[in-house]
Amino acid sequence: MRLIAAGTLFWSFLESRPALAASDLVGTPNIVEVRVEGTLRVEPEAIRLAMTQKKGTPFDPRKTAEDLRAIWSLNYFADVTLSTEKKGDGLVYTVRVTEKPSVREVKIQGNEELSKDDLK
Repeated sequence: MRLIAAGTLFWSFLESRPALAASDLVGTPNIVEVRVEGTLRVEPEAIRLAMTQKKGTPFDPRKTAEDLRAIWSLNYFADVTLSTEKKGDGLVYTVRVTEKPSVREVKIQGNEELSKDDLK
């Protein structure tokens, strides 16, 4: 498995990499699957739609920074990791996310001036 990017720490690294020439992508395998792991509330399809690289297209390592930015811009995740893995003649492009915690309940204590209806 090849790790491409994890969280915000690698944004500057990805942007500072030397540009690849079009000839560098000759023979690049196609993405045979875009796998999304770690979602609890966010639909995996929402993540796939935000990404620039899709199933059936040639993998372009230059676009991983764009994918990372697009997923982060959804603003649902505390951590995002992109990786690739060989599968037959192609690649599995895996997105692992850790969702930000959600607020389940708000308790107000010590309020004596306002009714519960006023606070809703």
